[in-house]
Amino acid sequence: VFALRRGIRLFVVDEPGAIQLLSDVAPGASVLCRIGTPATPGCSPEQAVGVLRESARRGLDPAGVSFHLGSGQGDPSAWDAPVGRSARVLTRLRADGFAPWLLDLGGGLPAHLDGSAYPLASYGAAIERSLRRHFPQDRPATIVEPGRAVVADAR
Repeated sequence: VFALRRGIRLFVVDEPGAIQLLSDVAPGASVLCRIGTPATPGCSPEQAVGVLRESARRGLDPAGVSFHLGSGQGDPSAWDAPVGRSARVLTRLRADGFAPWLLDLGGGLPAHLDGSAYPLASYGAAIERSLRRHFPQDRPATIVEPGRAVVADAR
């Protein structure tokens, strides 16, 4: 309710039971379903399709999917597999007549405190390649949660 009072209309859910609650308190809100990765919990791609279908049945906007790889990813190509899983979810939703429009790429971009991480641009380039590969058409809008990559070395 706090978020709603401040105009927040986009929510991430990671289990089917959250849809009923969200539809009760935020009718018409946009929903992302979080897909699990080895490092973080979430729905399977199949569950995500079901959760987003249910969100539409309850008057919510099935906006898309979200995932998070965990903190400090050392491999810029780590986003490829979850981007591919996300693309399959969005493709299934589109085949059902829905119009998902957003992919939240989560966080996991490393801090560069000791200079050992790849340059941030390497991550951006790898993610862009994954998006082009898995979304040759109908690419959704994307957001990222850079967190530590932006603020860890601020002193």
